[in-house]
Amino acid sequence: MTKSLKSVICQIALIFGTLPLLLAADDRPRLSDVTIKSIVEYRLHETGMQKDNRVQVMVDDHVVTLSGSVRSMYEKRRAEQIARSAPDVSGVENKLKVEGGRESQQDIANDVTRSIRSHAFFDVFDWVEGDVRQGIVTLRGAVREPWRKKEYERLAEAAPGVVEVKNEIEVLPTSTFDDQIRVAAARAIYGDSRFVRYANRSLPPIHIVVNNGKVFLKGAVASQIDKQLAETLVRTEVLSFDVVNELTVDSQNAVRK
Repeated sequence: MTKSLKSVICQIALIFGTLPLLLAADDRPRLSDVTIKSIVEYRLHETGMQKDNRVQVMVDDHVVTLSGSVRSMYEKRRAEQIARSAPDVSGVENKLKVEGGRESQQDIANDVTRSIRSHAFFDVFDWVEGDVRQGIVTLRGAVREPWRKKEYERLAEAAPGVVEVKNEIEVLPTSTFDDQIRVAAARAIYGDSRFVRYANRSLPPIHIVVNNGKVFLKGAVASQIDKQLAETLVRTEVLSFDVVNELTVDSQNAVRK
């Protein structure tokens, strides 16, 4: 017998020798549907998912079906993640409906706005706006990094009564030149003594969006004079290609502290 033939025989013997072990691993007992159902229900309860929601769990041939209602898109997705993480689950059918409480469209809009504007990373260089219709939130605006776009979508999904989020926020191109313009424009506006009452707010109301050297002023000010002054400061003190003044005049909200 040649050495090459002996080598082939040894390899075949090795494969067949390990085959029973492989089969034993694949043939391990799987949890029953009843046990899986209990595990999913327990985890939903322990994570607080059932506190304000009504989630029913059914399991058939290791496929989990979630039905009932939750208060937000975030909780709908969270319930599915919990179900998928249970052992021996081969699939999840998410039939949960987002019903929330009795939130009006204005209540939903207020919740989404408050969540985004109070977020630690939302600053004067991002701008997010949108609308709500029949529980569907459409986000628009511009941000500097892709993760910010996803984070604002997540915040909107977490608001009670939101059934869907359409994320149309633009991610601005990466540019050192644009970054320099952002800093210079912020200094020009908020470094001016006439804008001290704006600068002292936790979130200053004038937002500076820069896209390929072009400055867009967003937000609200207390008067038409302030609106024009902000534009003049940027035009005279900042090297940019253009300035588009989209500030609105809202004397009540612009000066609120």
